[in-house]
Amino acid sequence: MKLDHLTSIFSYIDLIDSCESIFEIIQCFLNAAAWALNGLFAFKHDHLKSYSFSRMVFHLIKESSSIAHYYLNFSNKAYYFRFAFAITYYTNVFGLDEDNKMVRNNSKFYLLYNSLIPFVNISFITTSESTLVQIQMIRFCEKYMHKLELTKLKQKPIKDHLIKYVIYENIKNGITEDLDEKEHDIKTKIAFLDTMYGKCRKLFVL
Repeated sequence: MKLDHLTSIFSYIDLIDSCESIFEIIQCFLNAAAWALNGLFAFKHDHLKSYSFSRMVFHLIKESSSIAHYYLNFSNKAYYFRFAFAITYYTNVFGLDEDNKMVRNNSKFYLLYNSLIPFVNISFITTSESTLVQIQMIRFCEKYMHKLELTKLKQKPIKDHLIKYVIYENIKNGITEDLDEKEHDIKTKIAFLDTMYGKCRKLFVL
């Protein structure tokens, strides 16, 4: 049976009640937003419907990005903001100021998290696949950061204070248990926040 756009969108929203992890919830939001984007293109000649679908996209991404910032691991954030940026970029056909701001923010975080975890190049997935994908990305992030921390290269792809902060976050979230949390100075967190919320040019010198 072929579902219409609204039915598909609300089906994914209803599915949130059955989700067992934050990443599954995030994926439901992304899938719903992707269907809303499809609806925008399907009714691009109907101004009222296309505008309604665009508002739905930005609302879904706004709500899910708040969850992603606070609850997702760095590798999962790299996945989320890759698609959040793509969806909002192609949805921004009306050029509203608030929409432009969200696209810029998603672009900023997409560049930031993908510079930390550069190999998260996964296709768009379904909600049922999200748990397995989440586990694999977290494991990769953990091993990748430990390898970078131990390497003796003079020029690492990521600065040392960012590597330490990602490991620190993994410890706080219970992902890594074999390191002593006391080894990581709170200054690493301050340095990371300064990098994240500072001027946009800092994104390109991580």
